[in-house]
Amino acid sequence: MWLSPIIIILCFVSVIVLIVSQKVNRAIAALACAMITYFVLIFLEGLDYSVLISLLFGTLEDGFVNLHSLLLIISMMLIIAISNDAGIFQFLAIKLIVFSKGKPMRLTIILCSLCVFIASILNNILAIIILIPLTITISRILAIDPSPFILMEAVIVNIGGSILVISSIPNILISAYAQITFIDFFVNLGIISIVLFFFTIVLFILLYKNEIKIPKEGISILKEFNAWNLVQDNKVFYRCLFGLVILMLLFIFVPPSVISSDIIALSIAIILALISKMNVRDVISKVDLELIFYLCGIFIIAGALEILGILEAIGEGLKNIGAIFLLK
Repeated sequence: MWLSPIIIILCFVSVIVLIVSQKVNRAIAALACAMITYFVLIFLEGLDYSVLISLLFGTLEDGFVNLHSLLLIISMMLIIAISNDAGIFQFLAIKLIVFSKGKPMRLTIILCSLCVFIASILNNILAIIILIPLTITISRILAIDPSPFILMEAVIVNIGGSILVISSIPNILISAYAQITFIDFFVNLGIISIVLFFFTIVLFILLYKNEIKIPKEGISILKEFNAWNLVQDNKVFYRCLFGLVILMLLFIFVPPSVISSDIIALSIAIILALISKMNVRDVISKVDLELIFYLCGIFIIAGALEILGILEAIGEGLKNIGAIFLLK
């Protein structure tokens, strides 16, 4: 029966078109097409309600991969929200920038390294949200043009997003589905990204070494900056910092077969929420529900494509096309 595959393919294409055109919110677009997909599976394919659960959260055979991915994403959002409110990343940024002592090349290396570090721990978007205002502020203090630094950060933030499993949503989804561990991901992709980062730094230094000049007045003002002014509560700051360190150590040394990454992250998120004494409602409100609903919709549509064999047919088609080119 060709009607079901045609409708679901149209739903998938519609989501992409609506998101690219920005005429409809991505979460609403994905959920609307997911509901159409669900009705197709129920009324045209004769499946029951349980298919919705398996599409959303995965099945026993695949280890409930979608559920693990959602839990890890939500947990990391909570950890990031708490750490950001504690001022950890802002404190680190100011400390390192002051350490540069206003020297152009040192400032360039520190800003780029900081961008990669924050992007690898958080994600690309949050790294930019944290760093761009700081970069503009520092540039105003030093009386220099922020454009070269912003351009560098825009490029390098994508390198940081490919270093760790938790660095971006695609990393989390792919590693969960393929059962790639934290260490395996870093060894096979993270190290390459770090090498690429060093070459990119060298390229930017060669490009902008004559453009970035910092006046002495700005340097003297920079030295007076106190990073602790960004921290509202020292105890909360140290607790959250300790929690982040423990999180990374657990990711590295605890095998997924013992405790999965999502359970580790969820446990640390709950502990941080308790010991930080922050308003839990405020922290939860910072969870990107739009992204979660969007992913749920995509899980349903992508799962339906797999159930109907559409993904397998596309894979076979691509394999045949590749074989033709290889023969030539």
